Amino acid sequence: MIRFLVLLVITSNVYAGEYDTPEQAIKTLELAYSEGSIEKALEARDFEAEAKLMLLNINPELASDKGILKQAEDVLLLGTKQEFESGLPNFSGLKCSLKNKTKIEHGVIQFDEVCIFPDQGSSEQSVYAFNGSKGWRYVAYLPKKPLQEHQ
Repeated sequence: MIRFLVLLVITSNVYAGEYDTPEQAIKTLELAYSEGSIEKALEARDFEAEAKLMLLNINPELASDKGILKQAEDVLLLGTKQEFESGLPNFSGLKCSLKNKTKIEHGVIQFDEVCIFPDQGSSEQSVYAFNGSKGWRYVAYLPKKPLQEHQ
């Protein structure tokens, strides 16, 4: 019984919209998707960090220009809002787990995420988190250098 309660507390903390760890950041975004909450899904992301990371990979000098950085952040936010208005990804019924936590360039944390669908099909993808001014958040990120696939 105590073991069940501990698991319940740990699970509820991970899904409570907390951003203390990279794992919580990823799970919070997925919960927002499951709930169909555009507002929570946007809160789970860090568009300022996404813009800076994108610009660092394009041209590091651009990343230090506050005007360009703000424009890039605004474009990423607007594009994501438009994408979300046509529907959020459906995570209800999925069982997802994170593995192979790796710190990559610019302090980004990468996970391999495996999701099992209700029909027992599965998918695996890389997901990313970054600890910025808002705490840990999910970031849409393309590493500068292609990452080696896990064998």
